[in-house]
Order: sequence, then structure tokens, then C-alpha cells
Amino acid sequence: MRLVDLSQVFRSGMMSGTADEAPEVAVRIREVRSASRDGINGMEIVLGNHAGTHIDAPLHVIPGGGTIGHLDLDLFFGPAVGLDVRKGDDAPITVNDLERHGAIRAGDMVFLETGWSAYAGSPRYRDHHPYVDQEAARWLVRRHVRAVGIDASSLDMPRAIRPAGFRHDTLRIILGAGIPAIHGLTNLAAIRGHRCTAAAFPVIFEGSDAGPARVVAILESSEPTGERTR
Repeated sequence: MRLVDLSQVFRSGMMSGTADEAPEVAVRIREVRSASRDGINGMEIVLGNHAGTHIDAPLHVIPGGGTIGHLDLDLFFGPAVGLDVRKGDDAPITVNDLERHGAIRAGDMVFLETGWSAYAGSPRYRDHHPYVDQEAARWLVRRHVRAVGIDASSLDMPRAIRPAGFRHDTLRIILGAGIPAIHGLTNLAAIRGHRCTAAAFPVIFEGSDAGPARVVAILESSEPTGERTR
């Protein structure tokens, strides 16, 4: 058995997905206790709940929707498939992109590799990533998947091309169906074109619409999806 960490490392200065609206939610990490001075080490950590690798609950876009603490634990552990959907800036991930793999099964955690984790921390990461279009989101819901994750800042349309009145429709489709959305994944090349087991448990903050997560792929006899990788 081999464990592959699919999570970003939290660092001071890392911005939250909501940072434009609330700059104070950038990650801040500082020492507050020192073993040499105080006998123990301790740190204060301040972060927004959409920073780094995190999981969104329905409440994020659905008024009155379930919080991260209301989601069933079964949604965060199970079979997973890593799909190669690498594309360019602002490109939609379509039904054709998903269907050509022929690998998605009911109950799967679907991890979409766009290659965008390479730009984490840059404006391009937040503003110009590939995204799941609305029809592909509906297609995933019809397949009864367990969760959908991506190695970009959002499954939804990037900020650079959002029209006036943008309403996060992709997330509303996925989260509205009770399917968790996992953002900010990394290292997805390690499971590209393969099936595995995955654990993606969020930290629970009372009443929160999201929580940071440690996402891990568990590779035993990793099964190819049957799709040739690029």
C-alpha cells in the first residue's frame, strides 16, 4: 500500500478563495510560544475556510443548505478515479472530456487533473483556471458521484471570464445535489488514469460552509481506468 498526499501545504500569505471580498482571511501563521522561552512550542494560525485544499458544503452557494458538519462522513472516503483533463486558460471541462475516459462509476470521488496546481499562489491560479461547465456538472450529478475535486481554485468559472450577475451555477448544481466540492488539490499526476481509494476529511467549524482538508489517495493494486493518458 502507498499513500499519496493530494493536499497543499498551508503557508503564511496563502490567499483564501474569498480574499478579494475579505483580505483579512489570508493565511497567517506565527509563533506564540517557544520551547526555549516558555517550555512549549505553540503557533497561532488564522485562515479563511476556502484557503488551500478545502471542501465546500451546500451552504456555500445554497441559502439554508447543509454545513460542512452536516455532510455524511461516507462522502469523504471511498473509491476514486483520477482523470486527465489538462487544458488551457479559462477552458471548460465538458461532458465529452468526462465521457471519453469511460471510467466514472456511481459512488466515485472524481478528481480532475487540470495541471493548475503548478500555478498555486499566482493570479493565474485563481483567475484563469479550467472549469467544469454546467452540462458536465449535471452529467456528474446524474452519475451519482460521491464527490468532485479539482487541482484549481474552483470547479466554477474563473474570475477573469465571469459575466455580470455570475451566480456560481456549476457549484450550485453540484453542491445542490449534496455532492461535496473539493478545491485546491495537488499531485494528481500520481493517480492520473487510475482508480484508487481516497480519504478527504474536512475540518469541522460550527456553522461553516467549508473546511480545510487533508486529501490522501490510497494506492494498493491501482487499477487503470482504461483511458490512455496524454
